[in-house]
Amino acid sequence: MIPAFVYALPIALGTILATVPLLAIPLLLVTRPDRSALHGFILGWLAGFYGLGMATILLADAATLYDDAKNGLILLRIALGVLLLYFAWKKWQKRPLPGQDPETPGWMKRFDSISARGAATIGAALATINPKNTVLVMSAALTIAAATPRPAAQAGAFLLHMLVASAGVLAPLIAVTLLGDRALAPLGKLRDAIARHGSTVFAVLFGALGLYVILKAAMDMGVS
Repeated sequence: MIPAFVYALPIALGTILATVPLLAIPLLLVTRPDRSALHGFILGWLAGFYGLGMATILLADAATLYDDAKNGLILLRIALGVLLLYFAWKKWQKRPLPGQDPETPGWMKRFDSISARGAATIGAALATINPKNTVLVMSAALTIAAATPRPAAQAGAFLLHMLVASAGVLAPLIAVTLLGDRALAPLGKLRDAIARHGSTVFAVLFGALGLYVILKAAMDMGVS
């Protein structure tokens, strides 16, 4: 289990950084007197993340029963790596010009009054439907599936991966639980810094992750 988790660890660390923009959502929800929406968002995120990852692993395991499908899975990992490189290029193109402030998306205003169920639905959607997150989750799941054939080890490794990769999304709840309202100001400054420089940072991040995924898949192709 641990070797499989370590095999995908760079993707988990990259996902932490890639999901930092989502800090805006739990930061909005954590300031509300009733934090049920925050809990709903986090539960939805974790459920969607784990569900997508395990479904990908199950499909990968089923495909390995057929010899012709093994190379297909490796080619899928390479394709996901290429998608990450594409996202890197798109982020680089969208980086703000010097002195230009990024705009806050209008849909963020919905979180001022969203219910716990609605927050859970959005959390699950962001983990599974958002293209960048989907590619990262599936890349990690396929990497873990390639690292070990044992279902229990795969499930445990992906659970550890999810918890590490979700550290950024969980950070506001953990920080406020441990530090109280003193944590809000530093988290707000982090959110603002990411908003200003995020496109450049994420362009480099997605580029590095894309190359990592492609390289690992190419190495596995050479072994098979």
